[in-house]
Amino acid sequence: VLIAGPTSLDPPPGVEFEQVLTAREMRDAVIAAVSTAAEAGPDKRVGVIMAAAVTDHRPAVESRTKLHPDKSAEYEIRLTPNPDILAELADLRRNLQGLGAGMAVRIVGFSVDTAEGDALLDVARSKLERRQIDAIVANGLSGFQNDSNHVWFLGKESSAVEIPLAAKGVVADRIIDHVLKLW
Repeated sequence: VLIAGPTSLDPPPGVEFEQVLTAREMRDAVIAAVSTAAEAGPDKRVGVIMAAAVTDHRPAVESRTKLHPDKSAEYEIRLTPNPDILAELADLRRNLQGLGAGMAVRIVGFSVDTAEGDALLDVARSKLERRQIDAIVANGLSGFQNDSNHVWFLGKESSAVEIPLAAKGVVADRIIDHVLKLW
């Protein structure tokens, strides 16, 4: 299942596709997809790769209409945390294992940060440990406006593996190579 926010890209042929608009909708769709996979049986292998750049916060109050300007007023936007989808997935996996589901679920996240070098890897390691997932891809901002990217793959049992600058399709293939080694 490919779950994505708004995109102009077409889903790959033959892939079940669900489009969502908000982080809460994405959380609900991801949890439902993993739960449905768990119902398919204990021999199932499920890989979840969370490559979406879901924002950490959202406005506390939503407006369904345009907020018209009032030049005599100052505006404040209060923010509230969005769900931590990776952490919720890790909790779901622990609950499924506690129920004896026996299903192999591997969770891979992405850590996008403004930090660079060792600081970027430190942020990614912290997210990997805090969220109790299997691996994380550390990604700087440089890849967002380019056709190429340079990332690091960090597993909880291994050191950071650098995936050097290459076309994004090549980088994606290298990431999948590392994900498949998690089983």
